[in-house]
Amino acid sequence: MRLNPDGSRDLTFNVGTGVNGIINTLVLQTDGKIIAGGKFTTFNGVVSNHIVRLTTTGSRDAAFTGNIANSVADLAIQSNGSIIVGINNDGDSLVSNFIKRLTSTGAVDATFNVGGTGANGSVKTIFIQPDGKIIFGGEFTSYNTTNCSYTRITPNGLPDATFTNNAVYASPVNNIALQADGKILLSWGEYITITRAEGIRVARLNTNGTNDPALSPEMDRNLDHNISSVVVQPDGKLLIAESIPDKWSTHDRYGSFFGRKVLFSTRNFKINRYLANGARDQNFCISPLQKAANRTINSLNVQADGKVIIGGSFYNYNGTSSNYLARVNSDGSKDAGFNAGGTGPDSYIYTAALQADGKILVGGMFMKYNGMPDTFLIRLNINGSRDNSFHFAIPSSGGVKSLAIQPDGKIMVGGFAKVVRLNIDGSIDNSFNVTIYANYGVFFPYIETIAIQTDGKLIVGGSFSGISGPPGLTANLVRLNTNGSVDGSFSSSLNTNDVVKSGALQTDGKILIGGYIDSYLRRLNTDGSNDASFNPGGTGLDINLTPVNFVTSIVVQPDNKIMVAGNFRSYNNVTTNGILRLNADGTLDNVFNPGAGGVTQYATVVGLLNGGSKIYLAGSIT
Repeated sequence: MRLNPDGSRDLTFNVGTGVNGIINTLVLQTDGKIIAGGKFTTFNGVVSNHIVRLTTTGSRDAAFTGNIANSVADLAIQSNGSIIVGINNDGDSLVSNFIKRLTSTGAVDATFNVGGTGANGSVKTIFIQPDGKIIFGGEFTSYNTTNCSYTRITPNGLPDATFTNNAVYASPVNNIALQADGKILLSWGEYITITRAEGIRVARLNTNGTNDPALSPEMDRNLDHNISSVVVQPDGKLLIAESIPDKWSTHDRYGSFFGRKVLFSTRNFKINRYLANGARDQNFCISPLQKAANRTINSLNVQADGKVIIGGSFYNYNGTSSNYLARVNSDGSKDAGFNAGGTGPDSYIYTAALQADGKILVGGMFMKYNGMPDTFLIRLNINGSRDNSFHFAIPSSGGVKSLAIQPDGKIMVGGFAKVVRLNIDGSIDNSFNVTIYANYGVFFPYIETIAIQTDGKLIVGGSFSGISGPPGLTANLVRLNTNGSVDGSFSSSLNTNDVVKSGALQTDGKILIGGYIDSYLRRLNTDGSNDASFNPGGTGLDINLTPVNFVTSIVVQPDNKIMVAGNFRSYNNVTTNGILRLNADGTLDNVFNPGAGGVTQYATVVGLLNGGSKIYLAGSIT
């Protein structure tokens, strides 16, 4: 459709039934006609393979005879009216060049890139500079035999000898924008590691194609952080459309694909604004009425004074900058004295733990803290400054997801493909040694929860086929001896289809686990067998499947009552909406009643003050 300037529909523009598929791109000619490209084969019932031109009233322009064998990803119009077409690789072996030029009537222009082989893969984005040169990027690995996944060519299609580039990336270049000074912005739609900035999906090039190191985006490094569009404002600020997951989950009973686990996430779709140097513009889209964190809180730790350390994917708290980590006063206001003047971590926080001396261990996906290198794990002083006596240096492919502190001060660390024990100073404790195995169909195993028994043995849960033993025999939940070996006296009934996301120990040694397991919440005896005395005769949790999160947090109160948070709507057929408290036998504690409103989607984490006199809850809550 076409809209009037006030947003109302322009009734003079009528496309009829339109295309029989998807439109990926639209470009406007100087005469007001519109060229549409995408994945379709007809327009109003007339054959129009992947490209069509419309008149100013929306009807098909019969004078345009364009015909593209594969779907069209992007279009751009040259000053002479010729049309540059970026084509998708739809698996058609007959197509070998994925960028073409059409004449103004839609015929293929044989004078474009004479003698060249063109792009050998999908061309996703095209930008024509004011001087007529063409920059384009996509999934290709070469243009005219030169290795690249983005490049610049002359108006006639030949490689531009003044542009330096021979880089090939595994993830497609999906957007190109030009600054007023001629510098070039590139974005990648998916995770990419480049020498410019590891894990960052936006880069800036000088006019000759070399990297401009002055751009250092304050942007998430999450594995599924996608950039869909970049626009340069007249003042040089960058508007970037981003799609970011709040919380990854794996499950395969409600999302199986040939027996393999499928990743799910709830997502935030946002437009953020960045300054010319890549710093996030905190004055953009911040409402003075905004309360609490603007995105998910993954960790919540209550200090003895009632203040709360929160970490997650948020970057704003109560309208002020708070990059992934903050301390909140007991009245909910932000503690301005915590890490005062510091920029904090540069990416997600998954977990945190409080030491007996008040220092704070923080784990996640970050690579820096206050601008200094600190990979995945850091210890902070009480005021939020970096504790320089702690040095963590362990290779990990994806960050730290769980922490537990032993009575002797040593630190258990779980993450992607790693579970290690650290000495108090952060060095590796070599007396603890484990091997972790991945589940079938999962890129890497990961540890979600670690609980330390009174005898020093460790309950470890997550997504893995085995730890320190034959794969399959210790799937997703295991008890380890103090040296990391498997405790053979413990055996649960979990299998590789289950994922343990949360766990807690009762004072009698019994073990509570939650996540993607049968009944979603379970209590085990000390030997790992199911405890049949837990919630006798009850139906348990009724899980809400959208988004997929299930039980995310379990906390045992000193009186042995059990706080449970997650994505569910009822327990034993009583409405509970994401948060509940159980009696010691697993029956619902009806004294605890947060009401029917409460959690609109899910709760991620729960914390207690003074043994439960106050209860802190984080999640999607009204």
